Amino acid sequence: MPKVGMEPIRRSQIINSTLECICKVGIEKMSLDMVAKEANCSKGVISYYFKSKDNLILEAFKAFLSYYGTKINSEVGKNMTPFQILKIVQKNALPEYYNIDKEFETKLNVSEIHGVGSMNIPPAKKLSYL
Repeated sequence: MPKVGMEPIRRSQIINSTLECICKVGIEKMSLDMVAKEANCSKGVISYYFKSKDNLILEAFKAFLSYYGTKINSEVGKNMTPFQILKIVQKNALPEYYNIDKEFETKLNVSEIHGVGSMNIPPAKKLSYL
């Protein structure tokens, strides 16, 4: 039985790790062993939270899609023009492929647990989902 309060954190780690694995090898080759290694947990922990590989993939893609709405809504203000809103959508959905200011690629994170500001899908990983 997991520690009280750890469920949301562990679920988000597993979901983020699942998406990382899908980026690396695709859905067909992604395995629970691979996700467990990426999330630094056992397959039993994954099964406890998600019951099956299919359910894990479904929840991971729900989180992936939810990411965009959360990030965009966090930046849209009440008095913004349609053009300003469109720029926010473009920035979040279609960012520059390479950011010269970043020395390394950040990890994928579709969870709000540590705040919207920490949510991130690196551009290279966005393209690999298509």
